[in-house]
Amino acid sequence: MTKLHLAVHAAITSSRLTRLIPAATAAAVLSVAAPAASASAGTLVYVKNQAVYVAQPDGTQARAIAPAGNDWAWPSETDGGIIAVAGGVSRINGSFNPSGSDEIYEFDQQGKQVAGPVATEGTYSTVNDPEYVTHFRVAPDNSNVAWTDISSYADPFTAWRTPDGSGTFSTASDCCGPLSYSNPEWWGSTRLLIAHDGATLGSQPNFTFYNLSAGSNVGWSGDQAIGNASSYQVTVSRNGLVYAVETDDGPDTGGTIHNIAITLETANGAPDSLSGSTQITPACKITLPASQFATNHGSSLISMSFSSDGSTLAWGQDDGIYEANVSNPTNCAVITGSVHQVVPGGAMPFVGAAALSATAAPTPNPTPKPTPCSCTPPPRPSAGAPSTAITGMRLRRRSRQATLKFRGWGGAGALSFKCKLDRGRWTSCRSPKVYRHLKKGRRTFEVKAVDARGKADPTPATRRFTVR
Repeated sequence: MTKLHLAVHAAITSSRLTRLIPAATAAAVLSVAAPAASASAGTLVYVKNQAVYVAQPDGTQARAIAPAGNDWAWPSETDGGIIAVAGGVSRINGSFNPSGSDEIYEFDQQGKQVAGPVATEGTYSTVNDPEYVTHFRVAPDNSNVAWTDISSYADPFTAWRTPDGSGTFSTASDCCGPLSYSNPEWWGSTRLLIAHDGATLGSQPNFTFYNLSAGSNVGWSGDQAIGNASSYQVTVSRNGLVYAVETDDGPDTGGTIHNIAITLETANGAPDSLSGSTQITPACKITLPASQFATNHGSSLISMSFSSDGSTLAWGQDDGIYEANVSNPTNCAVITGSVHQVVPGGAMPFVGAAALSATAAPTPNPTPKPTPCSCTPPPRPSAGAPSTAITGMRLRRRSRQATLKFRGWGGAGALSFKCKLDRGRWTSCRSPKVYRHLKKGRRTFEVKAVDARGKADPTPATRRFTVR
C-alpha cells in the first residue's frame, strides 16, 4: 500500500477536541479567502432510471437533460449552471462497469451538450492493468473535474483534468507518489477535500485539503465522528464551517452494513485560517436505516452534498434521494425531524448553486407517415450468451480479505453466476463474493454469468490484485 507522506507537526492534545494537523508545506495556502455562498435558489441534479435530471432543490420541476443509455453517473454542477457527468463504457478487461464511467460530458440545463466526451485515465486500462474511475465532481468555476481513480495494483487516488480535455491529467501527490485518498469534494475551485473510503492507517489524517496549484495539503486526524469506523466519507459546506461525515461498518461485516449514520460537525475556523488550534466538534448525528444501504457499494454512492447557503444537506439511499434542514447544525431535533425523501428512485444527488433556468420551447413533432404493413413478421432473434462485469472491489490489507461485486445482463431468463480464484474450480456464487485470509501474492478472480439455458458468458470478467 502506498504510504501517505505528510509532514505533520501538530498533535492531538485533547481526547475531547479534534485538532487540525497542518502539513509543513501548507503555509502558502492559508491566505486564500473562503468561497462566498450563492444567494440563488439553487438546483438539484441526479441520476434516475439511468438518465440525468435537473430540478428545483426540493425535487420539483424535474426534467431530463441527458437521456438514458450512456451509463451516466456522478452528476455535479458549476455555479454557472453547467452540469458535468461521467458517462461511457469503462474498460475492465473489456467488461462493462455500471459504476465506473470514465468519460467527461457537460450539458447546460436545457440538455445541450457543451463539452465531451473527454477520456479520463480509466479509459486507458489494459488487461494486466485494469482501472476505472468514480465520484466525479466539477469545480464551481468549471476549471477542472476531479474523480477517484481505482486501479487493481494500488490504492485509490484523486485525479483531475479540464472538462474540455485541453489540460493535462493530474493527480494529488506528495513527494513519493499519489496520495492514497479518494472521494474528492471541491472547496472553492483550487482545493479538494479528499478522504479515505475506508479506515485510516497509521499516522495518516482522516481527511485532507489539497491545494491544486501549490501541490500541498493540510489534514485532520482523530476526528471524533469517524473514530474507528470501518468506512467513511466527508463533505464540507461552502463556508468551510460545517462538515458532514458518513460512517458505516460495511467492510468489517463482509460488505453488509448494520450501522450507518451522518454526523454534522462544526468548526471554529474555515480552511483559509487553519491552525493547530482549529477544532472540529460533532454537533448532531442522523442515524440512517441500514436496510437502505444493503452493501458497502451502496454507502459509497451516498453522495452527500450541501446547498450553497449551507441550509440543506442531500444524500442518496437505496430507495431515493433524501434531504434535511441543517441551517442550524447544533439543533438536532429540527435536523432529524426534517429528514424527508425528495426524489423516489433517484441516486447520486448534488445540490448546485445555479438557479433552475426556464426550459426551451419544445420542437413540434411532424405528423408521422403511415408505415406499410408487413404481412410476414421478421424472425425473432435468439438470445445470445450473457455478459458479466465486475463492478467493485475492496481489499482489506491487514486481514487479507477481498470483497468483489459483479453483475450480469443479457442471455435468456434469470442469471446465476460462477466464480473462481486463481486456478481453482468454478463454483456457484453471488455478489458480493468475499474471500478471507488470502495468501500473499498475485491473485486472479474470475466470474461468469450463466443464463436459464445453461449458456455461460464465453469471456468471464477478470480482476487481478495483489495481497501484501
